[in-house]
Amino acid sequence: MKEQIKQIRERFKNYIINNNIKSVIIGVSGGLDSAVNAALLHPLCKELQIPLIGRYIHIESNKECEFNTAQSIGLAFCDSFKYVDLTNNWNNFPTENPDSKIRKGNIKARMRMMYLRDLAHIYSGIMIDNINYTEYNLGFFTIADGGDYSPLFYYWKTEVYQIAKELQKE
Repeated sequence: MKEQIKQIRERFKNYIINNNIKSVIIGVSGGLDSAVNAALLHPLCKELQIPLIGRYIHIESNKECEFNTAQSIGLAFCDSFKYVDLTNNWNNFPTENPDSKIRKGNIKARMRMMYLRDLAHIYSGIMIDNINYTEYNLGFFTIADGGDYSPLFYYWKTEVYQIAKELQKE
């Protein structure tokens, strides 16, 4: 996995330089993929002297343990990390079928995406997509919801676990 980590970082560095990116925005969920992305990108953002801006975006149903993990990740790897609560926005969002769990999940994902996308605009940056290849193949994503750059897109979830283990040695 050392070689894969090196390749991920080299591609990211080239993308940042070639596109004159000024900041990197990442949603930190408390899950594996956002944690691995933060750990992967942190040293490159430092090297390139651009901020890695992380946000944990709470909407009603998030668990406290998710926030605690996200906060540890954000404080360890992000130059700026904040907790954002969009529950009031969520509760005031008009919907014609409030009982549809799938629709509600899609709306939550899009609210988070809009918030992160706005940050990317404010800070002349890009939004990181935390999807991996397994999630993509299972359809576990919201269409037109992705970020600008997906470091883990070509890696199966099992490989993301291996990358995480290798990053722990750094």
